[in-house]
Amino acid sequence: MHSDTQAIIGNFYRTARELLDRFYSERTITVSSRDPDFITASIKARLRRRNKLMRGRRQEEADVLTAGIGKDIKQRNKVRLNHIDGKTKALYGLAFCPGWTDGPGSTFCSRTSGPDG
Repeated sequence: MHSDTQAIIGNFYRTARELLDRFYSERTITVSSRDPDFITASIKARLRRRNKLMRGRRQEEADVLTAGIGKDIKQRNKVRLNHIDGKTKALYGLAFCPGWTDGPGSTFCSRTSGPDG
């Protein structure tokens, strides 16, 4: 009796797995070195989904997905760049932000008062 139950469960599992594989096959997402650092497999899959929605003229759904993707990218960059120390930020500011100061109350890439005020 016990082996009959095991055989029935095994048959059900095999059938269910075959149906899932047929109708909901796994997708492979490749993240290569050519992708930006903030791209993960889940972000890339959601970008593909968003593009498919936009091609299908489902702009409202695509906009909602775009907002979520943007939040995820922002969070990914925040975590990825969190280890940068103050000296590196100062060098970045000097190199890429004209008039950048590291004084009290300054925001990253804020300008000092120039001739226009």
